[in-house]
Amino acid sequence: MTARIEQVGWVLEHRRDLETDFRAFYHLSPRSMYALPGPEFMALAYRTAVFSGVMAARVAKLAEDERKKAGPAGQPGQETRKVPVTASPHIEYSTA
Repeated sequence: MTARIEQVGWVLEHRRDLETDFRAFYHLSPRSMYALPGPEFMALAYRTAVFSGVMAARVAKLAEDERKKAGPAGQPGQETRKVPVTASPHIEYSTA
């Protein structure tokens, strides 16, 4: 149950960002956006991170923050790992 909440819970923190991206990319008003069936809404919400909108900027910032925390490349112990992001429950990238 906790895993599922982590998968979909981010939407509540980014409602306004999603409303903006849904209007820009899918031409949906907030009313139309919230009227979508849950699975369709989540599928479209996840995809907003690949467009050049608000959610993409949030994902890029989080990934950059994680890279800065990891330190310089080539340090021992650096490996591919999952990092929580706003528009997707996890994104994989290499810190090397």
